[in-house]
Amino acid sequence: MRAAPPRDPVGGTRTQDLRLQPCTLERRVRATAFGLTHVVAAPETMTSDLFEDDPVSHPLTYPGPVPDHSGLVAGARFHRLRPITGTGVAEWRVAEDRESAPVALADALAPHGLDMGRSCFPVLAVGSNASPAQMRRKFVERGVPAVFPMVLTEVQAIAPGVSAHISRAGYIPAAPIVTGAAVSRLFVLFLNEEQLRALDATEPNYQRCVLPAARFPVRLPNGDPLASPYVYVSDHGCLVDGEERALALGDQRTLIRELLGKSPGLRRLCGEDPAAFVASVRDPALRASACALLHDEGWTREQPELRGTAAM
Repeated sequence: MRAAPPRDPVGGTRTQDLRLQPCTLERRVRATAFGLTHVVAAPETMTSDLFEDDPVSHPLTYPGPVPDHSGLVAGARFHRLRPITGTGVAEWRVAEDRESAPVALADALAPHGLDMGRSCFPVLAVGSNASPAQMRRKFVERGVPAVFPMVLTEVQAIAPGVSAHISRAGYIPAAPIVTGAAVSRLFVLFLNEEQLRALDATEPNYQRCVLPAARFPVRLPNGDPLASPYVYVSDHGCLVDGEERALALGDQRTLIRELLGKSPGLRRLCGEDPAAFVASVRDPALRASACALLHDEGWTREQPELRGTAAM
């Protein structure tokens, strides 16, 4: 992952690159779900379903279980986050359990040393970064607190597609694709600088870019716009169909099965079914050969329309 570190959100240069500053959060969303294939209807607090199967451990579950509403991830718990009209996200209410009275998000974060007002960077999640199980794994393995808000937003002209590479775990991961006027419901994670750097370290095949608000507007669940969050753009481009249209992210088994069906060369290299594919591509040399084959056979294309948004 190649991206400059975020600037000091309080001091430092503020001209020209306001998009790198942490956001002050506020207002409402209504949208159509797009690309979230493993949605889990979460009650006030969840401790099991959202954290059972991370895609690294279970590649064919990619992108992993995804909640159906905004919330606060706190270790292995997911607490519902309720928007309040006319206030910043820090004032939205977190239901810690059924018995306790809801508290302000800022108060729920304070015991963990997190402060949304002073150091908070929004990151649009188009793949497994929208799965609490995957994010928890990424942060715990790097010694970073797995405590952060996830806000379900409405995003125009961006949707989850499929990156033109294969992960070490064996799944084919997501990449953002441009969709014209289409609207997607996608999570935005609000991270501090330590969490952002840890997430960068897990994305070696991506470049962290800034999503320009003018072209790709994002709205919070209370209607307020969110200015230019980060998004991870694939270094490898995206997968396309036979007519060079970008593939939408869907079920991993179906995706792999369809690719194997279209490419005799890929079947010879990786096996006849998704399970065999996952097992075979864990070998680095074979994985590199499979990626090269996808490019050589014309199942990929570059994404210059997103490359121009690279963070400086």
